[in-house]
Amino acid sequence: MVILKRITMPKEKIPNGISFKVNKKGWMMESVMKEWLNECYVKRPGGFFRQKKALLVLDSMRAHITDSVKAAIKSTNSIPAVIPGGTTKHLQPLDISVNRAFKVALRVQWEAWMTSGDKSFTKTGRMRKPTFAQVCEWILTAWRSVKTSTISNGFRKAGLLRDEDEDAATAEALQRLFDSDSDEEEFVGFESDNEGERRVADEATLSLFVSDTEDEDFGGFSTQEEDEDED
Repeated sequence: MVILKRITMPKEKIPNGISFKVNKKGWMMESVMKEWLNECYVKRPGGFFRQKKALLVLDSMRAHITDSVKAAIKSTNSIPAVIPGGTTKHLQPLDISVNRAFKVALRVQWEAWMTSGDKSFTKTGRMRKPTFAQVCEWILTAWRSVKTSTISNGFRKAGLLRDEDEDAATAEALQRLFDSDSDEEEFVGFESDNEGERRVADEATLSLFVSDTEDEDFGGFSTQEEDEDED
């Protein structure tokens, strides 16, 4: 899903595979979050028929944790797992491994466009920005370049993919969670009888995680003023 900071939808045709939204701030909002659940999240493997329980890991952004969003998540046969503020680089798989790989691939697309001759200029000589359709094509290409192993490694480092010897304990913990009669209960982590196992509060454990987002992030696209596009 791509969210733009504007009021009206662009008139150009957006490539298939992209869900396109606009709002005044260009942010994820409560209403947009529910649209993402219905338009994107349900398309995950096994998501359409909602036959298997799923765990949806989210940061604590307000749009992720409203009552209506929680209800919408649960309607997809999923459990919302909210990550405490300040811990996303340790517990959010996208922050751990996926975002940097995606941004690097997206930067490659942008740099290729910048160095190509396929651009136009305003009467004052300022280069016009790429079209929304072009940017969406870059996003699709960049996402396809992210390796499955990169994604799975992020989930593994976050503790969401378990080793084989932990499968039984994990299954038991999940079963207890799924069998809960409380509608308000949310996933808060796996319990452990072994004090030496991984814990979120253990600083020594947290230091083992390396967040790729600590390095320089993608700086964005070069843009010009909207009114010059018409020159």
